[in-house]
Amino acid sequence: MDWLTVKSWHVRRELRKWMRNAPDKAHILDAGTGFGHNAYWLSCQRDKYSVLAIDQKQSHVCSGNAFVRDTKRKNLLFRTMSIEELEADEAFDLILCTETLEKVENDESAVEHMHGALKDGGLMITTVNRKFKAKCEKGDDFSRPGYQIEEIKKMLKESGFHHVKAHFTGGKAGQWAQRLGVTLPLRLLRMSRLFLLILPFYFILAIPTAVILNWLDSHTAHLSGEGIILLARK
Repeated sequence: MDWLTVKSWHVRRELRKWMRNAPDKAHILDAGTGFGHNAYWLSCQRDKYSVLAIDQKQSHVCSGNAFVRDTKRKNLLFRTMSIEELEADEAFDLILCTETLEKVENDESAVEHMHGALKDGGLMITTVNRKFKAKCEKGDDFSRPGYQIEEIKKMLKESGFHHVKAHFTGGKAGQWAQRLGVTLPLRLLRMSRLFLLILPFYFILAIPTAVILNWLDSHTAHLSGEGIILLARK
């Protein structure tokens, strides 16, 4: 799915840039890790990296730690924790926070906690949606409509971050990649399970096309897009 998801292309590109000058024994936090794909990817890049992945959902954490045991990763740990419960002063060289802030009711407090957890000179990479309609938890009334690029940059600067950079993700190329690689196949499967017989042949053409479109999206500038990626230094 990382090959088909445009936000993953933007995040991985920025992570590779960071790794060029990263400490050999970097401490990394993946805040709001979800299923932990980014945390696992980072733990595989260098065995000396120490990666902590946190999430509020215990089911994600349990499945993540089970996967760690199965793959025998020694530098990756999952913990059940919200960002606002994080108490780690200047502990991390990198904090990754993807598609999480829009689900946090007190997002300013979450940003301040991540700022405090970063070492001086550390980097935070975060992605947010411009439009977010889903509720953060089933039965919870909280919902944030999304962020504007200047709004989220201002919040990071007011929390103490400097050298805040931001650009859009999911321009026209990325949107077409999403439709070809994810949206259309899911719609076909909802119509009938018989499309399972057709999808392997469909993906032979769709996946290479989506990869090219995602590469273009992550290597070109956009005047607008469905998401925002931000890089901020402490």
